Amino acid sequence: MQFLGSTTIHEFRLEWLRSEWKDEWNEPDKPPDRRLIDNPDLDNATENNKRASLLTIGLHRGQIIYNMPSIKNIQRVAIGPSDLPKLYLVSSSEWNDRTGGNYRLTDTSKTLKSGTDTDIKVQAILNKLGDEILNEVIILIATQKPGPYSIIDGNHRAIALYRRYLQSPKMPPWRGLLIAEPEMRKSPWHQGPYARQRPSS
Repeated sequence: MQFLGSTTIHEFRLEWLRSEWKDEWNEPDKPPDRRLIDNPDLDNATENNKRASLLTIGLHRGQIIYNMPSIKNIQRVAIGPSDLPKLYLVSSSEWNDRTGGNYRLTDTSKTLKSGTDTDIKVQAILNKLGDEILNEVIILIATQKPGPYSIIDGNHRAIALYRRYLQSPKMPPWRGLLIAEPEMRKSPWHQGPYARQRPSS
């Protein structure tokens, strides 16, 4: 994993909202002020509060954020082929059911059943977005920079990108945001040592 520098909580929320905007809000339900996403002023406290509210309340991501320890150091990262075996889907009941209890991203080619709602959504993302999918971030947490990493946002996109990688192993870097803190072991979304012990088949 290539570390590209730190970022702020305000930029973190903005990137998360950008990646969710198209998928989660359909017209006419989209929040009306696109400037919060398209022309953000990250020095404006009112705007920052609105983005925080959109993320935690409008997108219901509070259940993820509020169950994490204090978010401190956030790193921009580039995810490469060597990182793939260390990537795990978020440990929610949804992904437990869809992966047979094995959350490893690289195992989804075997565990994610063809024709299911999740499979159809993943394929639709890949077909619709094309190269644009590379512009959206995958948000990761870990207890340390070397991983393993749990994907708290971008699970469907990560599976779509992995499918693309299997079809054409010349893999361009995936954009990511990583929160790597020892306190993340307290998060219910962190895979931790248990993830390392999961069977690969």
